[in-house]
Amino acid sequence: MTIGLVFNAIDLFPYRGTFEPPTLPSSVSAGTSSSPVPRAPSAPLNPPDVIVEVLDDEYVTSSSGGYRRFLVCWKDRASTDDTWLTEEEFRRVDPELLDNYLRVTSSESSSFQPGGNDGDHTSTFRTYVKRKYRK
Repeated sequence: MTIGLVFNAIDLFPYRGTFEPPTLPSSVSAGTSSSPVPRAPSAPLNPPDVIVEVLDDEYVTSSSGGYRRFLVCWKDRASTDDTWLTEEEFRRVDPELLDNYLRVTSSESSSFQPGGNDGDHTSTFRTYVKRKYRK
C-alpha cells in the first residue's frame, strides 16, 4: 500500500484524540543528534514578470467612479495570457513603461481645437432610460 500524493481537501478532518509524546530511553538524549540535519533544496527563483507591450487601454466607469486599465502582453508567454491590469497594478510591475506609455498617448493631439470641433452648433446630450413594462 502506498500513500498517494493527491488528496481531496474535503476528506481532511481535525484530530480529536490526545497525543502523548513517546518516552525516550535513558541512553538517548533529547538534545541535538550527531547526524547533521539535511537542508531542504532551494526552490528555483521564478523570473519576474516582464511586460513586452501595451496592446490596448480603456477607461472603465461604474456607479462608484471609474478607473483606467491596460491590456498588456507578457514576455515569453502566449497571447492567451495577455492580461488587463489596473494602473496601480501596472505601476507595480513596470512604472517606467507605464510613464512612457502615458506620456506618448497623452501627447497625441487631436485634429480638433478645444471647443471648436462643433463650430457654432452646440449639441445637447440626452440620456435615455429603458422604461419598465406596464401590464
